[in-house]
Amino acid sequence: MTDVTKLIPGILFFCAAVFFGIAAAYQTESQPMTMFFLACILTLISSGGFVISFLKRH
Repeated sequence: MTDVTKLIPGILFFCAAVFFGIAAAYQTESQPMTMFFLACILTLISSGGFVISFLKRH
């Protein structure tokens, strides 16, 4: 089970990247700042998840 928990941040980051890639393609023209803001927040959250999982390993 430890291998699965280590993969979770990577999976979340991948899903976030796919979601924002699709959302940006459809909504860049109408509300670019909103998508940029949300993408920054999700990037921070996912990178925080990477840091936490890295610290738990060591």
